[in-house]
Amino acid sequence: VPFFFNDTDLVLSASYAGRPVMMVLDTGAADTSLSALFFRDFGREVRALGRREWHEFGSVGGARRLEAYSLPALQLTAGGRDLLFPGRHIVLTEPTADDSRFFHGWIGRDLLRVADRVTIDYARMEIGLQ
Repeated sequence: VPFFFNDTDLVLSASYAGRPVMMVLDTGAADTSLSALFFRDFGREVRALGRREWHEFGSVGGARRLEAYSLPALQLTAGGRDLLFPGRHIVLTEPTADDSRFFHGWIGRDLLRVADRVTIDYARMEIGLQ
């Protein structure tokens, strides 16, 4: 799976429903989540497959209650391989940070449930999934 850096973010090229998405690898997050950009680009699919919910999001400036959707599973294609992320995945409907305006979401450590082994090759700028 090819990747590039955006500042300090490691960004993966993938696709959802046959259309390109850019996902940030977030090893600090337990689960993959999806941004308002994903909702903007795939809102019809999200509304059809997901369940509408409200979530509290906190930051230094305080907490906000935002509309979100919960998808029962998520399938991405990356590096010619289908990746099925089981379990619930939150899709934000509003930006919560600057990177949520530019990237479709954040791949969390649940990537390790999809692949037995994940290797990062900085020389080739690829992530290997086995």
